[in-house]
Amino acid sequence: MYDSNTVATLGTTNYELSGFIGSETCTVNQVTGSYADKNVGTGIVVTVTLAPTNFDGTGGFSTNNYVLPGSAMGAVGEITRKALTASLVPTISKVYDSNTVATLGTTNYALSGFIGSETCTVNQVTGTYADKNVGRGSW
Repeated sequence: MYDSNTVATLGTTNYELSGFIGSETCTVNQVTGSYADKNVGTGIVVTVTLAPTNFDGTGGFSTNNYVLPGSAMGAVGEITRKALTASLVPTISKVYDSNTVATLGTTNYALSGFIGSETCTVNQVTGTYADKNVGRGSW
């Protein structure tokens, strides 16, 4: 989910290794990498730096027997949209005119869920009252 940074969280199933001899195999335990871009999208390149300690072997695997990759990358990243919450801020009022049209301004909206210093302004200028009659709390 979008969080305004490029940190990618990985698991052992995110790696595919080949070139082993016999029954030797290993998994990669590196759990962080970097997205090429912080913005929402699919097929984003993810890059990981690897050290010999990031390889856990089985079946007689020894890191001394192989030239281990120092990095891995692939266009496999996905960043999904983060939901924002919008609410109306009182008071929205008008003089009775026999209709339910409500005129709103940018200050009538409260938005939450932003990351860091990100922000935006809602520019919807009309809404609808639940009732055309004079009263309070009839939104």
